Amino acid sequence: MKANLNPQNHPSRAAKGSRLVVVGNGMVGFRFLDALSKNELGKAYEITVFGGEPRPAYDRVHLTDFFSSKTAQALELASKDWYNERAIELLTNDPIAEIRPTEKCVISKSGTRRDYDHLVLATGSHPFVPPIKGADTPRVFVYRTIEDLIEIQNAAKQSRRAAVMGGGLLGLEAADALKKLGLETHIVERNIGLMSQQLPQEGSEILEQEIRSRGFHLHLNKNTQEIEHTENGKILKFQNGEALMVDMIVIASGIRPNDRIGTAAGLKRHHRGGLEIDDHLQTSTESIYAIGECANHRGVVYGLVGPGYKMAETLAARFAGDSVTFQGDFLAARLKLIGVDVATFGDHQGDGDTLQKQEKKSYRRIVIRYNRIVGATIVGDCDELNRIQEAVDSQRRVFQWNRSRFLRTGRLWKGGTELDLNAWPETALVCNCMNVRRGTLTEAILSSHCDTVEKLAGKTGASTVCGSCEPLLANLLGTASAPVPTKGYKTLGFAAILSALISLILITATPIADPVSVTQDSLSFLWTEGFWKFATGYTLVGLSVMSLLLSLRKRIKRIQWGNYGIWRAAHSLLGMSTLVILITHTGLRMGQNLNFILMLNFIALAIAGAMAGFFTSLESRLSEPWARRIRATGTLVHIVLFWPLPVLIFFHAFKAYYY
Repeated sequence: MKANLNPQNHPSRAAKGSRLVVVGNGMVGFRFLDALSKNELGKAYEITVFGGEPRPAYDRVHLTDFFSSKTAQALELASKDWYNERAIELLTNDPIAEIRPTEKCVISKSGTRRDYDHLVLATGSHPFVPPIKGADTPRVFVYRTIEDLIEIQNAAKQSRRAAVMGGGLLGLEAADALKKLGLETHIVERNIGLMSQQLPQEGSEILEQEIRSRGFHLHLNKNTQEIEHTENGKILKFQNGEALMVDMIVIASGIRPNDRIGTAAGLKRHHRGGLEIDDHLQTSTESIYAIGECANHRGVVYGLVGPGYKMAETLAARFAGDSVTFQGDFLAARLKLIGVDVATFGDHQGDGDTLQKQEKKSYRRIVIRYNRIVGATIVGDCDELNRIQEAVDSQRRVFQWNRSRFLRTGRLWKGGTELDLNAWPETALVCNCMNVRRGTLTEAILSSHCDTVEKLAGKTGASTVCGSCEPLLANLLGTASAPVPTKGYKTLGFAAILSALISLILITATPIADPVSVTQDSLSFLWTEGFWKFATGYTLVGLSVMSLLLSLRKRIKRIQWGNYGIWRAAHSLLGMSTLVILITHTGLRMGQNLNFILMLNFIALAIAGAMAGFFTSLESRLSEPWARRIRATGTLVHIVLFWPLPVLIFFHAFKAYYY
């Protein structure tokens, strides 16, 4: 779908007093309201939100916890007071029945009408119920809302055996809930393996083996044709003539985008389902937006909460005046299903060289493209899980010895030890659901004194959705007081100090005097004789170009081999060498006019780089936020000062050759 690039259509242009209606009060809709309410411009909208359920938004990811310890109220993301405090009109148990785009209004089931300037659809999805005879009979349930769970809980009190139709994420979650209710639990899947949409056959086999060992009964490759209701229970009749009798059934065969209300209003629907949206999250009709599972972006409907949150935050930023766009997201997750670790990272189903290793209780598969790891699938225990996640996020280079070791042992690195999170790059993604990166977590630990997982989660949002990254947060906190030093930090600090001293010498020292007689020894030929002056000049240019390799290493994936800390240390040594050669080229003379400007640029560039390098080398010891800010400022100034250098060198060389 072509993006609407007309700047006049930016939602924030008429924020003050604009009527904003949000249809849907699920996790994604709430995330949009929460993000919007934190911005001053976002507070200018008159907001009404319609919810189809009888309660405010709640945590659907942890829905199963309702059976064990949590009440419906405990699962709520915010109470009704939260909406009142932000002047948001919340209308629950009143789904929208009609959208009238020409009148720019919505009509709810109760007949309530609200006019809008902007309309956001966050209607989510609905359970898919296969067209099976008997699916609408008593004691057959879906697994989607708290009301569904209340019905399941009540039915379980008079049941002994239960079946779940569906072996995907939702089906396994439902099966786990039924088992915890004390029921003999059967999982019926029409495909040949569990989670067939996410896992290859070998991974499914390991998952099946682990789930069977936990007391679940699996019925794979069973296509249910009919559900027969009898006085003794429910009979699932399969296509192959077999049958299964249980007391109750939960249908968890997947979900479908809840796009009916939008389609009825004339909004364009993708043939695979979902309302088509552009990169601005706008539908085919102006002023109407869609986010979450009801939306289809570039042919993809995201069924995970992480991408939905990313959509919500992007749209909230746009309503608050930003010009950000949604560029899509990977369908990746890190889950624990019935006690079994299942993780998919990056482009885990994409093209490339595929390596896989299957062991007794684990399966590991990695995707390599242009000698870089771009995706991974893990089932079962994996002592390199954190490290693989970071490697995929950074698209690290995979060497031949890594490949050979993986095929032999299932490990990419020697020893198979986990990578401490303090050694991850700042940009490495730690929490997929909330898009929280390692640098954000470290900043929260240092500046906000978050010394527990709970405090860190409250500050950053990490682990607050599925909770699978809690061990990563614990890992980070366990060594937060003594971060792992980066490689080459001593060389970096040494070169930074020497560079600063040489820069001071260039600024303050008296020019080296020329000899008063031909018999007096002197090095003045280096900056007076043509050959040597050209030699030192070209050496300066060569060292400057070599210094650029650090910047290229960060941006060109094909040359990202080796440890970044070593590259940074080499960069500082090259900078120090450049200053030494500069002395031999000038004899400590600052020059005049253009030459004077060129010298000032060189020295300022070196001082900024030395400052950034020095504080970078101390990051493992000096963890105060102000030190990080100095390092960041020095790095920025260093980069900015480099840009005039090529132009100044060109004119300097032009003058040397032609004047």
